Amino acid sequence: MDALEKIASRYSERPIKIACVLAQGPAWERIVSKASELNADMIVIGRDGRAGLSKLFVGSAALRVIKYSSVPVLTLRI
Repeated sequence: MDALEKIASRYSERPIKIACVLAQGPAWERIVSKASELNADMIVIGRDGRAGLSKLFVGSAALRVIKYSSVPVLTLRI
């Protein structure tokens, strides 16, 4: 959690709010539910850039967040 808070502190002087959350469970479910709890304006999430058959077998938390989120989702290829 300290690493997340350190990254978030870099943006403390900007007019945005960043929430650092550590939770258990399926990542996409926790992200979507926490965004709802926090009344988030947007979710920013990284994705690994897999494509084709490997994505079908491995699955993608980012794709599920996009599908089930009630707020806009910005994905960044990492």
